Amino acid sequence: MCINLFKRARPAAAILCAAMLICITGCGGTRNHTDDRSDPAAPAATARSEAPRETQSAVESQTAEPQSTEALTEPTPTQDPAAAVTLDGIFKRYGAVGAQVAVIRDGRVSEVYSYGYANRNEGMRVTEDTKYRCASLSKLVADMVFMRLTETGVMEETGDIGDYLGYRVRSPYHPDTPITPRMLMTHTSSVIDSETFLDSRLNGSYKPLKTLLSYESSYAHATPGSSYRYSNFGVAVLAAACEKVMNADFGTLTKQYLTGPLGIDAAYTASALEDSSLLGTLYGSGGYSVSQQMALSFCDEPGQTHHLAQGNFTVSAKDYAKIICVLLCGGKSGEKQIISQKSVDAILENRARDRDRGIGYGVEIIDTLFAGENWYVHTGSNFGMYSAYAFSPEKRCGAVVLTSGADGSSDYKTEIYNVCLDAIRAVLGE
Repeated sequence: MCINLFKRARPAAAILCAAMLICITGCGGTRNHTDDRSDPAAPAATARSEAPRETQSAVESQTAEPQSTEALTEPTPTQDPAAAVTLDGIFKRYGAVGAQVAVIRDGRVSEVYSYGYANRNEGMRVTEDTKYRCASLSKLVADMVFMRLTETGVMEETGDIGDYLGYRVRSPYHPDTPITPRMLMTHTSSVIDSETFLDSRLNGSYKPLKTLLSYESSYAHATPGSSYRYSNFGVAVLAAACEKVMNADFGTLTKQYLTGPLGIDAAYTASALEDSSLLGTLYGSGGYSVSQQMALSFCDEPGQTHHLAQGNFTVSAKDYAKIICVLLCGGKSGEKQIISQKSVDAILENRARDRDRGIGYGVEIIDTLFAGENWYVHTGSNFGMYSAYAFSPEKRCGAVVLTSGADGSSDYKTEIYNVCLDAIRAVLGE
């Protein structure tokens, strides 16, 4: 197990109210991705039924057998004492209450660092196994699950999303142009984070997805597939389509096709974690307590969950880094094939453009992290979480940073939160 070297961490002076609401703008003019502003204090969706579902013979007959969920044996991550001291200073400087950093070298998790408090009131310190809601880093996970489903033949990147949902989905401005999963994953679908979508959970209405998609306000004027506009709602629609096709909630699909085969404890709802005692509080403006996180659940109706897949994935930095390693190792974890090489290539392909960066499936490609090098990155924020990952397929290295309660200022060149950027450069810089 990784030893916490950050003994000098000081908690912040006061705990901000965890019930405050956060206002976001979707993507707009910022690259720092704020996920769905759902209010954790709002009533939870209908609890997932404990009764077994009836078999969906038409789809399940085409679906590959789930892989073994047996945990994988791998070398124990270590720490570099000098890097630990440097990271300690970075997290103090930005006022973090808690933080984790996982470093990837040669396609495996090589180092894990922990800082501060997972629960300040209880004096519970962050460890390498603390679980955090990682905000918009959730999107890459959702896209990887979708790509696994394409491997079984039940869904296609270029299929009509309405065919999967069971009803027509069209922009009212371009009624003859189908919206595809590829468009949703590259944020080019014209489906946007309208106020109607953002408020649908805040006001407790839980409007049906079909209703939300029927509103003119849910779409930009651009032709689907023609231009980039960051969209939480788009990823939510993708996850709902996966649910509908597979007749299962997205959390179950994620465990079956990704986290289970990897042998990691992570989930789209905190209550589905194997060990919820490891859950960390999110501190900061609009903070998110453990009890609030535990109260959130999936809707019981497949195809109706549209507030979780874009931002609610709950995981440690170490285990998220294992997911990144899959992309660096041809879709494998050790000798186990998690996703196909074809799916990895599809995820990493530069398919769209937004200003100075390329866009793949749940990834962005920049050359400003380390001058002259292409790196795959993504950021996330909400409820006091500021997170980021960065990795290089060419170098087979990377880092994942999860923070709670830190300063959310960002760097104008990379558009990565400064606390995450400094940590990434500290562990990966020459």
